[in-house]
Amino acid sequence: MLAFCLLSMLPLSAADLFSYNAEQLQNELLVLNELECAVIQDQLTRAPFEMDLLPAVKGAVQMVPQPNAEVDKLYGIPPFYWGLLLSGVGIAYVYKVSQDSERTKQAFLGCVVNGVALTSIYLIRLLILY
Repeated sequence: MLAFCLLSMLPLSAADLFSYNAEQLQNELLVLNELECAVIQDQLTRAPFEMDLLPAVKGAVQMVPQPNAEVDKLYGIPPFYWGLLLSGVGIAYVYKVSQDSERTKQAFLGCVVNGVALTSIYLIRLLILY
């Protein structure tokens, strides 16, 4: 609340908040304008789009990992978290879906961490109350 009050007292005008350099904005949007013109003229094909107009996007798309069927069955959640959050049910699900002993061990480790955490919380609470 104090920060809001202090910031509201600063002398700022609307011109300071919305000032920009129009020439710099035009230079930055030049590539976008070329792309828009190509789309309007219906001259856009896949090859020039990937090669000439946006090479940075092409490199970024190649860095995105491809989906894995096994990861999709686990909904992108690591096996440790399945065991941590769902205990035995999480271990059974990971085993059923992946059929991989390493992933099942990770889920089991998550289940063990869950058990240790809950037991320690229970013991600490028991010691504090009595």
